[in-house]
Amino acid sequence: MAKRFDQIRCQRCRTANPFGEELCAQCGTRLMLVVEPSTLRYEDEAAADSSHHDYLAERVSMLENRLLMLAEKLEKGLDLLLRQSELTHYEHLLLETLVGALDVAGVLEQKRLYGEWREACARDDKDEHLERRNAGWPERILVELDHSARAGCESQVREGCALIEKGRRTRGLRLLESAASAEAAGSQILKFYIGMQYFSVRQMVLARDYLESAAEAAPGDAKAALLLGIACGALGDAENACQWLTRVRNKVKSSFAASSSLGLLHAAGGEWERALDEFKRAQAARPAAVEISCAVVVACYRLGRLRLALRYAKKAVEADLQYPLAHFLKGLILLKLGEEVEARKALSEARGLGMKVETKKTSAPAALNAHEKLLNVSFFGSAGHPPNHQLLAGDKRLSALLLADALEFATAR
Repeated sequence: MAKRFDQIRCQRCRTANPFGEELCAQCGTRLMLVVEPSTLRYEDEAAADSSHHDYLAERVSMLENRLLMLAEKLEKGLDLLLRQSELTHYEHLLLETLVGALDVAGVLEQKRLYGEWREACARDDKDEHLERRNAGWPERILVELDHSARAGCESQVREGCALIEKGRRTRGLRLLESAASAEAAGSQILKFYIGMQYFSVRQMVLARDYLESAAEAAPGDAKAALLLGIACGALGDAENACQWLTRVRNKVKSSFAASSSLGLLHAAGGEWERALDEFKRAQAARPAAVEISCAVVVACYRLGRLRLALRYAKKAVEADLQYPLAHFLKGLILLKLGEEVEARKALSEARGLGMKVETKKTSAPAALNAHEKLLNVSFFGSAGHPPNHQLLAGDKRLSALLLADALEFATAR
């Protein structure tokens, strides 16, 4: 049955005409009304929808197959990794057993072997850090300069950085200093780089001069402020050191070097509560660092929290059996608590690892007094608390870790 309309449109000019007219009022074209069944109108659309669904189902099936294949490959890879880890573990146990047997037989010394192994690993890490530290600096320095200054000092900058990378630091720094005093006098990055190089070899007087210029040129630069604060602390300028390091800690969320340096400076001034807070911040930044754990032990000991200090000391000993300061602190705390037998065992371990611990049998108060003086020497580098405390004069391992962390932060892109 045909459907009725009030109007019908001309197929040629699209003009609307009253239903019933034979010709278009606009162009005169004959008007026609075509009526088709509803099944005919929707049959093509239904066929198109069916083929689309089939296509989607096929794609989903292919995706499922690919995911299953990927899952199988990941499972095989995980099995290989587990087998490799088991083999590595067994090889490590075998090597430890062999070293122990050779030590018992007197062929080699286990402690000496482990010490040399640690030194070799430290050298490899140092070489890797040096390579990363010296990479890309010529471009970073030159991009800061205008065209005329760059043309005048580009060869000196590139040659100086290349010499430093090859280990000829003195000659390289001489070229860079010449560039900094002439064409590139206003280069903040060049002065920072020169100061960083002097800082890395602990020439703190020269490092402070260049880093101070770099920090003044870029007040918001936390890297220059960190190195400058440590340099000031190493030279005994505790006031300026605290100011620069506090600025760094306010800018950076977490900095092991800044927090541990502030802790040492507060401890040198006898402010053990503040020192403990800073040491705990540093410990949060590097939880695996036994050196800062021992600093926490010292602060707790000075604050009279002996049981807490003993718990930290035992954890430090368990974490690193070759660290003499950890054994010494454990023995000192046990001696303070009156447990002399266990204390002497721990102190003997520290002496066996190279620490100059007094083992003569004396009265408990005299022994305690002598060991506390040794603690000050080991931790501060002097028997007392001098007002011009030098930041890096104490524990060598803590100082080395502090410097390495500061340089790692300074060279990060």
